[in-house]
Parts: sequence; structure tokens; C-alpha cells
Amino acid sequence: DETLLREMFYDLSHETIYQRFFATRKTMPHENIQGFCNIDYDREMTLVAVLRRRAIETAVGWASYTRNPDNQTAEAAFLVPDAWQGRGIGTLLMRRLTEIGEARGLSGFSAVVLTGNARMLRVFEKCGYAMQTTPRGEVTEIRIPFEAPRAGWEDRVK
Repeated sequence: DETLLREMFYDLSHETIYQRFFATRKTMPHENIQGFCNIDYDREMTLVAVLRRRAIETAVGWASYTRNPDNQTAEAAFLVPDAWQGRGIGTLLMRRLTEIGEARGLSGFSAVVLTGNARMLRVFEKCGYAMQTTPRGEVTEIRIPFEAPRAGWEDRVK
């Protein structure tokens, strides 16, 4: 997956990089990508959405979580290349990441999102659980406890 993730990174706009990493980056060193590829499945999970056309694979999305110190919740993060944003990939990754987190005993997700990143906020809103937000200047802190799903949420995420 390292090659796919590196190629995906170098196709991102400066805005998308800033929205994900809260800083500008021009490179993605091997050491950083290895952190996404070599994970401790007890503490972390990473999903990569891949599109295969003939024999060519392209990463069209990435999602991960890392358990918080309380070991009951995890911080979730997503990245979808510009050309694939707005097509439901983030929502699908969120749904699958939530299923995995629940199966592994998590009680919820947390995240920090730039307040102006409406698409990412929408992905979290569509997860099926009530989202609690706390604006803190340029960022919004998100908490999503895995309690009873919201009524009718499945119809809204299709």
C-alpha cells in the first residue's frame, strides 16, 4: 500500500493537504507512510479504498483510527483525493471504520476538523450516530459516542 498512498498524496491539492494535516506539506517521506501501512491492530486500524482499472490500482481514499489513552474511544481521520471528493467514498469509509471500531469494542470516535472543512464535517454527521461538536476557533472538536443509531440514518447515507 505504500506506493498507492504515496501516489495519492502527490495528487492532492495544497488545500486538501492543509485540511487533513493542518499544515502544508510538499513531501511524504517513507517513514511517515510506513506509519499508515504498518499498524498495531490492537490500537489502530487503517483502510485504503482502491479503484482497479485493468491492472492499474489507484488509492481513492484512506481512513484510520488510533485508540485514545482511555482505550475506549479512538481518534478517526480521513483523506480522499480531490478528484474523488463528494462521491461518497468518505461516507463509505466512515461506515466501515465504525463497524470495525464497534466490533473491536470501541465506545466512540473523536476527531479534530478544520471548522471550514464542510465535507469532512458532513462525513462525520452521516455516520449514523449523534455527533457532538465543540468549536475551538479554527478547529471543531468532534465526539461520536456509539449509542443507539439515529432513526432513519441509513436512508440518508445512500
